[in-house]
Amino acid sequence: MPHIVSFKPFLFNAYYDWYLKCGFTPHLLIDANVDGVQVPRQYVREGQIVLSIAPGAIADFHAGSRAVFFKAMFSGRSEDIVIPYKAMTELIAREQDLALPLAQALEAFDVADKISGGAVDDDDEEGAEEPEFSEDSEESEDSSVSFDEDKPDAADVSSESDDAAGFEFVSDDEGADDPQK
Repeated sequence: MPHIVSFKPFLFNAYYDWYLKCGFTPHLLIDANVDGVQVPRQYVREGQIVLSIAPGAIADFHAGSRAVFFKAMFSGRSEDIVIPYKAMTELIAREQDLALPLAQALEAFDVADKISGGAVDDDDEEGAEEPEFSEDSEESEDSSVSFDEDKPDAADVSSESDDAAGFEFVSDDEGADDPQK
């Protein structure tokens, strides 16, 4: 049987890399009430938090099969952050008023569970090696994550409905009987 791994870290990294390539500053709108979310609770507002995940704002980034792990600065203090994919409400580029419904997209496109019948290798399980967070990371004060209450609510940025992942699957044989398609 083939070695099946979760597709989610690959998809997340593809979206993230695309944002960076376009010059966007990626932010995550996170549902802080989802099990496994590890963020400084004093910055959570109405069950949500928006975090900058720009390379200069985070350190020790690791995309696992169920979550992303990194360090971020809050009020001059380094914090370990854990964000399960299912808690990622949107990936936001505020410069462009662009917000991708990330959790829905990752679920819609993750074929590993379908192929393997649920037997996906999980590098986030207990006993698996977790990312090491070093205390001596060299981060400047400019590389901090901030919560800005004056900015528009990230949920208002998205024009997608809450029920749609924003993608449509199209069969290759659609329109095969119609020569004009």
